[in-house]
Amino acid sequence: MRITVLLLLLSASIGKAQNGPFLFDEQLRSALQDERLRSNALLLSVGSAVSWQEFDSTHSDELDSLQVEFNADSIHWNFIKNSIPFKVSMPNDISLLMGGDRGKLQDFLLERLIDDSRIPEIFSTDTCSADTLWQFSNRRYEVLQNMSVIDATNMLPVCNAAYPIASAINSINDPLSCDGLYPVNLIFNRYGFKRDSIDTDITSLMRITGASDWKKWFAAENEELTVMLEHPYFAFDHMLFLRLEDSTDAPHWIGEMHTFIPTHNLGDLYGNYSEKEGAEQFEIK
Repeated sequence: MRITVLLLLLSASIGKAQNGPFLFDEQLRSALQDERLRSNALLLSVGSAVSWQEFDSTHSDELDSLQVEFNADSIHWNFIKNSIPFKVSMPNDISLLMGGDRGKLQDFLLERLIDDSRIPEIFSTDTCSADTLWQFSNRRYEVLQNMSVIDATNMLPVCNAAYPIASAINSINDPLSCDGLYPVNLIFNRYGFKRDSIDTDITSLMRITGASDWKKWFAAENEELTVMLEHPYFAFDHMLFLRLEDSTDAPHWIGEMHTFIPTHNLGDLYGNYSEKEGAEQFEIK
């Protein structure tokens, strides 16, 4: 199923820009106060450059409107404050937006997963049959959808060993609704063809990546699950594959993860990178 989904992603028609509502909260303000970011960004009002002090203390409730546009090489925030339009433009590169290049961010996330994963000793074991009701909404790239699965008898999210994929979906959507049933033996892919094996669980994955409140997109087939975790601000995704291994006395998820994939680049999955001496180099525009 993994190969099928990747091929579908590769062949899907993916737009190069995204537009939509954008929160102007403490996380965004903190990013825009970074000197490295400001030195690569431009703040305009009615076509003229203005001082960053114009919105240093601005909060979301002071704005009349705000939208963001993601392009392959740039991000543009457009907002109105006191009836005056402003625009912030900057290169769309994670190294600028998050203070480190993708390799460093992957290394940091790997360290967190190794050090901070807290695998519970006992997981959910209920195997009673349920009248499962699969719920679907929205679509992404003609392949992925928002999914959830409830028990039609009590309208609660399914968390049941008899329905592992449904339970995994619910635990990714809301770790409080399900513990994921089993630990995860995760292969963590990094640049330079590096692969690390980590023992973790779905709840830790959501907590440590910070993806608990991100949009989640799923494609499920048989006993395999593909998940895209979409960062709400900085135009990148984490890709996670899960497959249940239950042939032993200790069932567990076999997982594989690719991280910090630029959203505009999902169609060719690192296709904008060039390989050199076994490493993948990203060219900052």
